[in-house]
Amino acid sequence: MTWVKVCQVSELPPGEKTGLEAMGKNILVVNVDASFYAVDAICSHEAQDLGSGILIDNKITCTRHLSQFDVTTGEALNTPATVPLRRFEVKVEGDMVYVLVD
Repeated sequence: MTWVKVCQVSELPPGEKTGLEAMGKNILVVNVDASFYAVDAICSHEAQDLGSGILIDNKITCTRHLSQFDVTTGEALNTPATVPLRRFEVKVEGDMVYVLVD
């Protein structure tokens, strides 16, 4: 497992998201009320990139079929998605945000 640098804290203000590809995984990193979370960036229902989704509070909405996920837990909140998103561990050191990728 490897800690991958995502961005500086100031580059991802509350309510914003960013995507990255690391070690063959597409990851979505979000700032919810000054806390950082990371989940799979691909909808578990169909292969839609959630980076283009709509983030409101702690929910990301897939633009293809309007499935919603809680980005703090990965939980699928409505159909057609029923499978949760994988979560990744996040840490902040100094002013840098990192994600643990395996």
